[in-house]
Amino acid sequence: MGWKAIARSAVGTSHQEQKIPCQDCGNYRIFHNVIVGAVADVAGSAKYSHIGSTVAVGTAIKYLSKISEYLQNRKRFWERFSQPLSEPEAKKLFTKTVNHVIAELKKTSSK
Repeated sequence: MGWKAIARSAVGTSHQEQKIPCQDCGNYRIFHNVIVGAVADVAGSAKYSHIGSTVAVGTAIKYLSKISEYLQNRKRFWERFSQPLSEPEAKKLFTKTVNHVIAELKKTSSK
């Protein structure tokens, strides 16, 4: 079966009136029959939040891609996802991903 996924965001009317770019971002990648998505829904109108949401989503997808490439031939990492992760496994993967996102946001904000 071929997977299909869509990621979309749009500028709201208040942002159009204020000439503020869309601040939300979403993207996905298909890893060995598993769809992984990342979404950043920015609350508020911080000056550079559109950049932060793009960096956050891009970093999450990139990090999971690196894990997939590294583990592809070792543990068949993504094939394990045909079964749900245990709560500790999910927390560990989520925490590591978020930590990479935070580090990249800090690096980007210092430029």
